[in-house]
Amino acid sequence: MLNRLLRYGLAACLISAVAGYGVAYADHHEEGEEEEGEGEGMGGEEEMGGEGEMGGEGEMGGEAGGDMAAGSGAMPGLTLGAGKISVDAYLEINLTSDNVFKPFSIAPDVWYGVNDKLTVGLVHSGANRTGFVAGGFAAVGNGICPAGEDNGCAKVYNNAGVNGIFSLSDDGKMALAANGGLYANTIDPFALALKLGVDWRYLMGKIMISANPNLFIGLTERDGAAVGGVVIGGNKEQLNIPVLAMFMASPKLGVGVQTGLTAPLDGFGDAFLIPLSFGAHLMLNESMGVGGAFSFPLALGSDISTFDARVLTVWFNWRN
Repeated sequence: MLNRLLRYGLAACLISAVAGYGVAYADHHEEGEEEEGEGEGMGGEEEMGGEGEMGGEGEMGGEAGGDMAAGSGAMPGLTLGAGKISVDAYLEINLTSDNVFKPFSIAPDVWYGVNDKLTVGLVHSGANRTGFVAGGFAAVGNGICPAGEDNGCAKVYNNAGVNGIFSLSDDGKMALAANGGLYANTIDPFALALKLGVDWRYLMGKIMISANPNLFIGLTERDGAAVGGVVIGGNKEQLNIPVLAMFMASPKLGVGVQTGLTAPLDGFGDAFLIPLSFGAHLMLNESMGVGGAFSFPLALGSDISTFDARVLTVWFNWRN
């Protein structure tokens, strides 16, 4: 039963890609086709929506931290337009042996473009909190966790954050933004942390590479221990460095792989982890997309290394 579920989950991921980039590529591709019909025959790369235009931000918006997870604060240009709204809903499912759906959680994120440079959001998902689809802090159990404490949920509702993304530069191919905010990593007890980070993206034709390094600084409830890169019973400094490579298989379908490094600063060498995720995102139309990722949050690590820990993340996103 588990093997069948894993196969279906992985197939869903590969059918599903990275939302912001998919939107940008699709829009510019379609725009290029229109220009080709109206212009001079075949048209050149500039008319077809070539590298210089692909993923141009002012129109697109994009995602906030977890590129593969179709987040919404930032796509190259890295912010939503003024007055724009983006909503992401994540279903996070534990698929570890003997603990399938123990737990599972629903994590909504809502983003608003204050102006063309600043986007703010209410964040629950692990993807837009740390930049990892699954890795760093809790891989599952974010937002609303209805499975109950006996099935791995700390609380029914036990984390939330306010995040801001400020665009620093964008030349059409490369974009850079500051990314930070205040997060209650747990609400009971109230473990408040300050997030400081940057978002970087580079476009090369149909390929996108991104990195979203960030540091969480514990402000309250700091006592505790770091186990396997996850803060247990405490709220100390946590470093996350997610890196994504993404390929547009078609104007609306993208596939990608994400890895990186996550670790507490206290005991870094004894508790670092390297998660691994494979995912995809499919744009349904110019406003809606679906996607998924299959992740191994403990793929490699100094103290823990196992592919038995598995997480399936499925998401839906909408933006006006």
